[in-house]
Amino acid sequence: MMDMKDFLTQMGRNASSLRQQKKLTQMNVASKAGLDLSLVSRLERGTINPSIGTLLKLAKGLDCDLKDLIPDTAQYSIEDITN
Repeated sequence: MMDMKDFLTQMGRNASSLRQQKKLTQMNVASKAGLDLSLVSRLERGTINPSIGTLLKLAKGLDCDLKDLIPDTAQYSIEDITN
């Protein structure tokens, strides 16, 4: 079962992994995305529930598609994630 905390943690791991693969710093991503460095850090740690707008900015900063950030939830029901 994947709850919201797990979902956010995995989304943060996805962002961090993509950033590292592209050899970018959090500061590089923050600058390209128009986000605060502290926000990028919190997103990567999965400690905040970002808006779609913030995720779109993060994807821009990482030069990736939004779907690349979202964890694979095919095996979970929406109730599993939102409870």
